[in-house]
Amino acid sequence: MKVPLKKIGIFFIIQLAIFITSLLHNSKVTLMNYINITFYFASAFLLSALLIYVIHAGFFDIVTKGFTKAFSRNNEDIKLAEITPLSKLVAISQKALLLHGLLLFICMVVALILYYV
Repeated sequence: MKVPLKKIGIFFIIQLAIFITSLLHNSKVTLMNYINITFYFASAFLLSALLIYVIHAGFFDIVTKGFTKAFSRNNEDIKLAEITPLSKLVAISQKALLLHGLLLFICMVVALILYYV
């Protein structure tokens, strides 16, 4: 299995962003600061990936059609077939966000084990 150089580069850029955030927030880099900030970054990546997954699954398409029906009863000019579903508009893949979120979460768990050992 060959890991593309681009994914490794993005991972190291995220790690650099974590260290810079730690320096800006606390003026020093400690293991506990690294664990805390990595948790925030991993959570943001994983929640973003889950949000994109829910959008692609079509949940918000149904909600959009329901709101359109509810609020356009007096205005019949809007046709439900003319409205482009949100799942067709969002073209971002959640796989990269999920991968980097899981990698950050694994790094956080390893750092947490090192902290308590």
